[in-house]
Amino acid sequence: EWGGEILREFAAEKVPLDFYSWHDYGTDPARFGRSARCVREMLDGCGYTNTLSVVDEWNYVAAWNCHGMEYSAEVWAGRLSHKSAAFIAASMIEFDAAHVDVGMFYDARIHGMNPIFNDLTGRPLRGYYPFIAWRNLLRLGTRVKTTSDFTNGVWTVAAKGTDGRIGALVVRYSDDDGEYSPKRVTLRLASGASLADASFHMTDRDLVHTACDPEPNADGSVDVMMYPCSFVLVETKPLSGASRCSTAR
Repeated sequence: EWGGEILREFAAEKVPLDFYSWHDYGTDPARFGRSARCVREMLDGCGYTNTLSVVDEWNYVAAWNCHGMEYSAEVWAGRLSHKSAAFIAASMIEFDAAHVDVGMFYDARIHGMNPIFNDLTGRPLRGYYPFIAWRNLLRLGTRVKTTSDFTNGVWTVAAKGTDGRIGALVVRYSDDDGEYSPKRVTLRLASGASLADASFHMTDRDLVHTACDPEPNADGSVDVMMYPCSFVLVETKPLSGASRCSTAR
């Protein structure tokens, strides 16, 4: 509430505002999206339609107590690191959809809340690869529409290059450690073009940005088995006529 009070006071005094920064921690990427939309609506409602929404700290935190931080450390860089990786990937999709202008992950420092680099070796952990996936989509240049038959637990985002290449990031995330069963996710291009020659890189509890080669279906779609807390980066070769990428059961 105090954020809204400050913004209303600023607006009444005609104070210019270049950016509004805020933090968010938790275990639910969808809640991050709700927070981001709330901030954007609050800014726009006060007339700050050109003010940047900057989430300059965000990460997975189960709770701000000893038990919660101990569990969170397992998620960041321990036996549950696949959960952190999927959480990061899903959160980035949520922030993008909610029109966050700048998102700053907290953090990548050694001995910090760091799911990106191994503290001892400095080599990438699972949490490094959502950023690689996002970089690849960004390089394509144009965000394109995705649709999904899943009502929750699955996030999608896609981009298209000027040469017709499509990149898509599909994420399955669950905060329930008792959920083990895989889901069959069918990926298809709305154009009907085949995904037989596409590359697939999967990250889950067993795989770390590992190339896989799923067998294409007769219609050109591809089935991938996604365990809880996993994501797959799909990248096609130059392809014309495809404007959307969709996911379905």
